[in-house]
Amino acid sequence: MRSLALFASLLLLTTACLPLVSAPLGKVEAQPPGLSPGLRDPGNRVDVHYHLNTPATVSSHIVSTDGQQWTIATDAPRPTPGDYVLQFDGSVAGPGPNERRVLPDGDYQLILDVQSGTQHQQTPLPLSIRGADSSAPDVGDMQLLRDHISPNFDAQADVTRLTYRLTKEAVVTAFLDSAPDAGPSRRVWVGEDVSEKAGEQSLQWDGMANAQPVPNGNYRLGIRVRDRAGNVVERSQPLVVEDSGVPEASIVSAQIGPQQIIRGGEVCLDAIVKNTGTTVLRTQGPDPGYVYNSFDSYSSIEDHSLVEHAGYWRVGLNWSGGPDLSGASYPYRWGFGHDLQPGDEATVHGCVRVVNEQDQLVFAAGLVQENVAIHSAGAGLARIKISS
Repeated sequence: MRSLALFASLLLLTTACLPLVSAPLGKVEAQPPGLSPGLRDPGNRVDVHYHLNTPATVSSHIVSTDGQQWTIATDAPRPTPGDYVLQFDGSVAGPGPNERRVLPDGDYQLILDVQSGTQHQQTPLPLSIRGADSSAPDVGDMQLLRDHISPNFDAQADVTRLTYRLTKEAVVTAFLDSAPDAGPSRRVWVGEDVSEKAGEQSLQWDGMANAQPVPNGNYRLGIRVRDRAGNVVERSQPLVVEDSGVPEASIVSAQIGPQQIIRGGEVCLDAIVKNTGTTVLRTQGPDPGYVYNSFDSYSSIEDHSLVEHAGYWRVGLNWSGGPDLSGASYPYRWGFGHDLQPGDEATVHGCVRVVNEQDQLVFAAGLVQENVAIHSAGAGLARIKISS
């Protein structure tokens, strides 16, 4: 009997020595945030400082006096005990996706909700909002001045313009969202933040994201508008992208000759061009076979009607006193005779009647993507001797 009593006494003593399980949430206090140059509107912002005694997940929401609720965060993981800060800027999510609205003046409660294992703890904090700018900026008369674009560098329907009207000064950020027939949309591209005044506004977009044309598909091009108080509004318009891609082509072969001529004779280029990309190559004249005077250029012939057309392609021929092609302008240019489809080839023959005084010149060909780039520079390079 004594042994049993001793065992019971030891059991009671051991139980009394076990540590009490502390509540997961420790000290909680709310205070205005520290001053910062980047702070939009410090008036109704609050920083909630709280201490966790154990690992937990933390949720938070706002409750108005009439019972309406707005979620701030849901089950945010806090894997280690310690001090944390919940920063509330006076705005709540909605009404649309990615939008926010500043809460109007009134008295609210900010509820901190902590879950740690089987332990659940809530702490309400009073929140009074005064002098809030809850008037969200309005975006009116939004239009796309081209709702189908083909970003493929052919200078045809490569860009679109979005016009709209703002009711108040705000920071505007352009965006592009995918608009699939099924499944969720996603943000494909975001532009830079631009401060805009109230009134009529517009922006231009070239179909590019991360320096590449966006793929074919259905999208929504729009703007995200944020005022100083923290109200955020998004508006967009449907946009179709088609025939998108980066054009690629090269000169497959090029021959320039003859290597010796009499002044007034012709130097001719015979080239084969191949479209190695997935987009159509637009071109313009003069057509193959045209003969230039060496003092002319593509921009001076045909009543100056064949000046550069951004994104169009022509085979060019350049001359200089030596083989250095830096600064080559390819003043003699010929079109393919027709737009070149992906995988197709075009044969281009053209000549220049040389009347220069030099006794020798170096000629070289190149594939000119006008106002964009020179491809296959120096193709068929040849030194031509000229005699009287």
